Amino acid sequence: SYQAQSAYYTYEEYACAYFGVAKGSDWRAEAEEWARETVKQYLIFYYIMDKEGLDPTEEEFAVLLDEYLEYALELENITVDRFSTVEEFNSHKEQYRAKMVTEQGANYFKDKIYFNLGYEVVLGYANVVEITE
Repeated sequence: SYQAQSAYYTYEEYACAYFGVAKGSDWRAEAEEWARETVKQYLIFYYIMDKEGLDPTEEEFAVLLDEYLEYALELENITVDRFSTVEEFNSHKEQYRAKMVTEQGANYFKDKIYFNLGYEVVLGYANVVEITE
């Protein structure tokens, strides 16, 4: 995460490593451009989600969040069978959720879940052709 990384680097070192620009270059401009483009992408994506009616209800979002949390923990080899009780696993899931919200921001899971919901719809807008010679 950004917070964890910035503990080991200066802002310039981190930005240069993250954006791949040469040390001493205008890394602030690169970071600002990245931020602007990222915000544009999210605004466009959320607009498409809204227009396509893909926004989940609160109940649907809660189910999707739980599924995503279990998926993310499974990637780290943390599954329910590694705990004595389901309650312990659920407690660990909540700790993981809280950690990610603290490190990545309040919309971290919303962004991940919305991306998964809208990905196929957005790809459907693409005009894919096969080029043969």
